[in-house]
Amino acid sequence: MRVSRLLVLGSVLASIPMFALACGSDDAKTNNTPPGSGGSTSGGAPGSGSGGKATTGGAGVTGVTGGAGVTGGAGVTGGAPPVVDCDLSGTGKVREALPLDITSDMTLTNDKVWTIGGFVHVKNGATLTIPKCTRLEGTQTPIGVLVITRGSKLIADGTADEPILFTSPKAPGARAAGDWGGVVLLGKANNNNPGGEALIEATPAITDNTYGGGLTPDDADNSGTLRYVRIEFAGYELAADKEVNGLTLGAVGSGTTLSHIEVSNGRDDCFEWFGGTVNADHLICNTDGDDTFDTDRGYRGTVQYAFGRKFANPSKDPQGFEWDNYDANNAATPKNQPIFKNITLCGYGVNVDGAATKGPSFAGVFRKGIGPASIDSWVATGFDYGIDFRDAVDPTFSITNSFFFGMFKGTGDQVIAPTTDPNAETGVDELTLFKKEGAGNVAADAGPFTAAECNQDGAPAASVTSYTAKGAFAAGSNWQLGKKWVDWSKN
Repeated sequence: MRVSRLLVLGSVLASIPMFALACGSDDAKTNNTPPGSGGSTSGGAPGSGSGGKATTGGAGVTGVTGGAGVTGGAGVTGGAPPVVDCDLSGTGKVREALPLDITSDMTLTNDKVWTIGGFVHVKNGATLTIPKCTRLEGTQTPIGVLVITRGSKLIADGTADEPILFTSPKAPGARAAGDWGGVVLLGKANNNNPGGEALIEATPAITDNTYGGGLTPDDADNSGTLRYVRIEFAGYELAADKEVNGLTLGAVGSGTTLSHIEVSNGRDDCFEWFGGTVNADHLICNTDGDDTFDTDRGYRGTVQYAFGRKFANPSKDPQGFEWDNYDANNAATPKNQPIFKNITLCGYGVNVDGAATKGPSFAGVFRKGIGPASIDSWVATGFDYGIDFRDAVDPTFSITNSFFFGMFKGTGDQVIAPTTDPNAETGVDELTLFKKEGAGNVAADAGPFTAAECNQDGAPAASVTSYTAKGAFAAGSNWQLGKKWVDWSKN
């Protein structure tokens, strides 16, 4: 019995190294144990009985082949992207006031609501960084205005569903245009003010509110990044006819990034450029208090894909585009010569000429020495007239591939401009320019959508945003649809 047990134990022990070798690798190992050696054990004397028939070691246990490993496969594909939880209501968040003077780099957090309680100046070369999904509220008393001074930067880089919001402190339904000031970027690029610099409009007369590079301008100046940003209910009136725009750009250079920005329910212009060379794309003006896109003082940048509509406007001369050179000196250089491409502008959709104190509304007014500017793929409807040239206008000013329809002062040529023009101009006639052979412009009494569809409650009708032949949505992608960075609310 003892011998038998020893034989069994010896056999078991002999098999252990083979197994260990076999499992040690993905490749099969050679069994080095001599065949038939089984009957003896190490330690102690060999048993006196016969070892019996030698047990052949046989083939060692073949190592488990590694095989084809676990293939990563195609991963999770298709399906809806993860839902981004970005709550911009401010509910339950602590409020903290921004310092009035930010003189060193400062990074905010999005777990608070930040208050702009007065003129807040980012200066001395400092950078203010605002993370995505951050809410900032401006006050009315004192007027809250964020000013990025020359040499400083604002980095407000959101995403389509995690935007950065500048807004009123009031609750939805109680909000209104002029609840606070606005956002102002001041740079060092060229402009046509005397000496190359000037005080930005509607601000106190202090050096921190001056724009332009003086006698040594830098057209590539960088004032930071605004991407996926919404500015709403801004434009508080500082004094008579002196309101802060939603976004004011004073001599901002081409090193600055402006992309996917909405200005909504402002009391003055949605966007205004004073000189500078900054480019911009994908802009929305969801009703303004004066002009939709205003340029002057030698602006020389390019704007592509921009949409604007008007449904409430207190201005006496509400325009879509209002482009001047320099009112005090029409010949000042560099000339104001913006380039706008893929634009859709909707007026009130009613005749406002003579209503209250208003004059006629135009899709575009160009005056005061405007330079060789150009507009391509422009769709306009719902104004009294299409365009008006006043004062001196560069003869190379161009409008191409554009479509005007549904104006309210008449049909035919009056869709384009008044046939009896009350404003004297020199150099260029509106009708002649619009109808220029090869320009590709079309004027019609009706078009693919109406101003009422453009200005309806909520988002514009699908007839507006699906019109891809020309205008803001000509790229074939409805770049504003269903994204949190856009809000079409009226209050």
